[in-house]
Amino acid sequence: MRNHFRSPYRTEIVTTDGSIYAEESMLELLNQACLQHGSNLRGRQEAVRHHTGYHKKIPLPITDHVCLFPTKSLKNLKTISISVDRIQAMRPQGRGTLFTFHNGHELYVDIGYDSMRLQYDRAICAQAKLGYKLSKWRPRS
Repeated sequence: MRNHFRSPYRTEIVTTDGSIYAEESMLELLNQACLQHGSNLRGRQEAVRHHTGYHKKIPLPITDHVCLFPTKSLKNLKTISISVDRIQAMRPQGRGTLFTFHNGHELYVDIGYDSMRLQYDRAICAQAKLGYKLSKWRPRS
């Protein structure tokens, strides 16, 4: 999921079937997803903060099967939220990271591999600390 800057759409959601565009912002969509599963975005962030001590780029467990981690702060318009359970592999590529998803789609992020791996690991930790079932998949490096 990432911000999209062409009217009237504000967010692009990449799925296994292609891209979907939404008029709501990424933050609005994340808040709606959290509300459908028992709390709001701020409540999820506070719970993760409480259980993990993370204060920046907080991962967002929404359900047993959906845990997103941001590439940058959620307030940053250039952030991308990546679903942990959809990652098949991640590897360094140049100065950034190349993600390969289960559907074969690839995404290059201009953020170093070590930083992205840390975000991935923090998301797994947040899922575990909040009692969510962990993904049986681990990305190949």
